[in-house]
Amino acid sequence: TTSQPAGIYVYFVMRWSVSGSRDIERLEYLVKGLDSSLLIDGDAAELMVNTAALEGRDWLGANMHVDAQQAASLQDSCRADLEERFREFAAAQKREDSDRIRLMVRSLEHHLENKKRKPHDLIARYTASGDAKRMRMIPAERGRLKKETQRVEGRIAELRLKEDLKAHDSAVSGGVIRVI
Repeated sequence: TTSQPAGIYVYFVMRWSVSGSRDIERLEYLVKGLDSSLLIDGDAAELMVNTAALEGRDWLGANMHVDAQQAASLQDSCRADLEERFREFAAAQKREDSDRIRLMVRSLEHHLENKKRKPHDLIARYTASGDAKRMRMIPAERGRLKKETQRVEGRIAELRLKEDLKAHDSAVSGGVIRVI
């Protein structure tokens, strides 16, 4: 059972999906009172809709007790509110994602610079030694350096591809709930 006051409510549920450096998918619920200005969102709205779905019964006479135009208008209002919230959510995720990618790229670049130091130092030492045995080790060091550079640059390229955050919202469910 929910702790909502008795009355008739209109609800709308949307799926929000964003894909970038990480994927996020969630359901958002919004409930509005048909005969009051009560607005319920977040966890309370989710609880109310899910409780009605699990414990409620079909309301066969709903069309005799509910003004269909008013219910449809209120449902459109719920959808518009959720769409506006989605735009704000997607914009915030885009900013957060951009910051996350920038930080990850900087970290990888720093990692690569640190990894380059040792092979560069070894190559310089081998070259300065003039020792033929050590000089033969230079191609192997260059190969390791090249492999690490390609690996890190590949990872950076993957991250850059994810910079273009993709956001999508879609309707999942809507309807009328009567709490008695």
